Amino acid sequence: MEHIIRDFKSNIVQISTPYGNGSGFFLKDIPFIITNCHVIDQCSDVTVKKTGTRKHRTKVLFRDKLNDIALLENPFENHSQAKLSESPVTAGQRILAIGHPLGLSYTATQGIVSKEDRLYNGLKYIQIDAAINPGNS
Repeated sequence: MEHIIRDFKSNIVQISTPYGNGSGFFLKDIPFIITNCHVIDQCSDVTVKKTGTRKHRTKVLFRDKLNDIALLENPFENHSQAKLSESPVTAGQRILAIGHPLGLSYTATQGIVSKEDRLYNGLKYIQIDAAINPGNS
């Protein structure tokens, strides 16, 4: 797990708003920071920071409250990019969540996939048992 944390740390950003803190990340071939909509709720711009960089003010470009997804303008010139796996998710698979819970920097927590296709309010989710706190989103 140590190598995963080390490899993905630079892919995670800390997001600060007047209402709280959260996390965001980069995905391969997507030129935005991806986060949860509830993290940036009510904001038109937010502050983002990546390990080893200064804070940047950036704009909220897109929000989807139903799916709890938001896209932010990316102010960083160089950043690593995670690639989504094409392998199917299965119950019992080990997972790792890296984020900024409770305003802390780069915290990792591990767990397993509890259910790979949990249906909630008409939407499919991947249910996990990792300890997720406010700010991990």
